[in-house]
Amino acid sequence: MKWYTFWCTFYRKRLYNFSETNPQDPSMDPIFARDLKTKCPQNAGNVDPTVPLDVSYTK
Repeated sequence: MKWYTFWCTFYRKRLYNFSETNPQDPSMDPIFARDLKTKCPQNAGNVDPTVPLDVSYTK
């Protein structure tokens, strides 16, 4: 396994504000999105957490 660290900013739009009809990007795996939402809250304020991800999960 090879791990990389991503900023939540990278995923936040796809998790919460993808489009007017789909708040979440429909191409994202729902379990992956649920897990990211627990680590990347919608209203994090000035904080931008990082998330370690196995790159095989993002392919």
